[in-house]
Amino acid sequence: MDNSLFGLPPDLWYPLFAAFMFLAMITLVPRDHIKRLFAYGILFGFIAGWLVTVTGRALNLFQYQQMGPFTFIGSPVLVNMSWTAALVVFLHFLPHRRDALYWLYIAGFSLMSTMIDDVTHRVGVLRYFFWSSYARFPLAFVWFWVAAVFYQKRESAPPDAG
Repeated sequence: MDNSLFGLPPDLWYPLFAAFMFLAMITLVPRDHIKRLFAYGILFGFIAGWLVTVTGRALNLFQYQQMGPFTFIGSPVLVNMSWTAALVVFLHFLPHRRDALYWLYIAGFSLMSTMIDDVTHRVGVLRYFFWSSYARFPLAFVWFWVAAVFYQKRESAPPDAG
């Protein structure tokens, strides 16, 4: 089986994924909303992604391969930047009410995350040790849910009186 992404070397996956996610973000989300949501994207995309990657590596669950020069303590910077953009898109379209659509929306993004995990494994940039793309879904669901709750609580809080 060819472990390439459309015949491209696996190490090109990182910049292509980052470019795709940032293009999706700037296409789908108005600039003023990007400015407002970007800090949440950094917190729940870049920083949380970095923590998950470093923890997964430390626990010998999985490890990214062929990261090139864009790595920070064993975590691919471009992947974490990609999740920053994904979280901006996620929060921009997040339903306000916690009804069935809200939970389906979180499940949909979690499924997307699971599919991306599987593709990265198949093209050879994510090596599984004691991991499976199936394990990604509950992790991603909790991750997106926590991001949604944090965002909604912060955005509904009254502004500081200072």
